[in-house]
Amino acid sequence: MSFSAVIPTSASRGRRARLLEIIKAICEFELLDEVIVVWQSFEEPGPEFIHPKVRIFLCKVRALSLARNLGASQAKGDWIWFLDDDTMPAAPDYLARAQRVLTENNLDFVNSNVCGEGANQVSRRIEADVVFDERTISGNFWEPGLILRRTVFLANKFDVHLGVGCLHGASEGADLGLRLLRSGHKGMRLRDLELDHPAIEKPADHRNKMFSYALGNGAVSIRHRGWTGYARTAGRAAAKMVLLAVQLRFSEATDYFVRTCGLLVGPLLQPALPVNMEAQLLDSPVLLQEYHPVAA
Repeated sequence: MSFSAVIPTSASRGRRARLLEIIKAICEFELLDEVIVVWQSFEEPGPEFIHPKVRIFLCKVRALSLARNLGASQAKGDWIWFLDDDTMPAAPDYLARAQRVLTENNLDFVNSNVCGEGANQVSRRIEADVVFDERTISGNFWEPGLILRRTVFLANKFDVHLGVGCLHGASEGADLGLRLLRSGHKGMRLRDLELDHPAIEKPADHRNKMFSYALGNGAVSIRHRGWTGYARTAGRAAAKMVLLAVQLRFSEATDYFVRTCGLLVGPLLQPALPVNMEAQLLDSPVLLQEYHPVAA
């Protein structure tokens, strides 16, 4: 059983040190054959990223789903392991734990226990394994830490119209997870497969991101859950908005107003390709190019 890690990165100055730390750590994993970094930046990687296990591919389109798909298309391992450029496995036997559960349960994919320290965590730590079905997969399927058979992924892939870099900026994981289940594939989220994710910092434009994410949430909810499931999702957000307003917590109420609007508008908008993908295709049909450093 061989593993290929796929890490998309915008390679921003604030992320490079963390990315390098992650690469150095996972390259020590005995079961990991290679690390594929999809470098979505106009600045070239530095020599510090060069390692026998690391293959870097340059991509000028900044879009997570597209980057993950392109990176996975270059993978040679039997299993693909998706990481973000700020997510660190909590234990050096991470892949050994995953391998054991995948083999013993004859699974096609496993998800990690995304957790961390501090406020504003992206996910709650789970205290028991979760066997996926169409009910339990909601809120439990995460892109970072996802491990799945390469053949299974290449037959399904992330929807490139969803996720960061697209108009509908989220729910590409929920969409993929539900499609995997409906294709007959089995998966679990594992308590002992911990993946450290930094706490979320609210940027000045966090409501723009919240609206974009909610567009994706709304579109995917109605795609897979129908009108009833979609109404529950939008109704919960609207109820939370009203409750916060009654409690005079107006800043938080505004956040939920933005989320509710995104949920309502998302299904009405046609999903589109990443914002600069069409222009890039006109410039060059090659979206991915392997990086070979020039010798000094």
